[in-house]
Amino acid sequence: MKLKTISAIAAAMAVSTSAHAAVNLVVNGGFEKNTQKFAHEFGASWIYGQSVLGWTSPGVKAFNVWEPNGTVATTINARDRFNPTGGTGPGSGAQGQYLWKLPPVPDPDGGAFVILDGDTNANGPLQQMINGLKIGRVYTLTFDWAAVQYKARVGATTDKLKVDFGADTFTTAIVANPSKGAQGWFIVTHKFTAKSTSQLLSFLSIGSPLGLPPAALLDGVSLTTVPEPASWAMMILGFFGLGAALRRRRVAVTA
Repeated sequence: MKLKTISAIAAAMAVSTSAHAAVNLVVNGGFEKNTQKFAHEFGASWIYGQSVLGWTSPGVKAFNVWEPNGTVATTINARDRFNPTGGTGPGSGAQGQYLWKLPPVPDPDGGAFVILDGDTNANGPLQQMINGLKIGRVYTLTFDWAAVQYKARVGATTDKLKVDFGADTFTTAIVANPSKGAQGWFIVTHKFTAKSTSQLLSFLSIGSPLGLPPAALLDGVSLTTVPEPASWAMMILGFFGLGAALRRRRVAVTA
């Protein structure tokens, strides 16, 4: 077998294995796709409905806000159930639904993100049903998050994210945030074993104190498969075969 052909086969095997491992099962994990272009609250019973493709905000008390970018998030009041027209000027009904500041670390995913209110009187899950799972297979969940505070409110806060995937649950570390502060971004990776072919992925911001809402930013959500042992074994065997072919070629050339 020619060396060029062998190299092509090896490259194809590597690409195939890499592509298999990198398939993201989450729809719109970067929150870029939205039927609205301005910062707004979204949810089952609110003015702008479930506008973020792939995601639902089902709680009737949930205050989850979509932001198109960081500049808007810190300068323009989000449109919501209290303030349907947006803006911050007289008569706008502004409630301070934008942030004091962004985290010092840039958003790894860039662009749009969501703000999840952490006040337990006003929080609610952000959810997506993940389909096409294989029972018993291990999946890697990765996401970026940060702890922030809404403007027009002051005081130190804490926040964390509770993450559910089917019946499995974990929480991030609790992040303390000084008044008018922002902490993060934090990159979180967690492995789950699927127990069903379809499971609900859910994020819930939980913070303190009540009435002084802390909030969490969320972006870059992905759920990918961990390659099965058989896939790794096939790739290793393929490289062993490649090595043997190269050795035979070397002997033939020497002879």
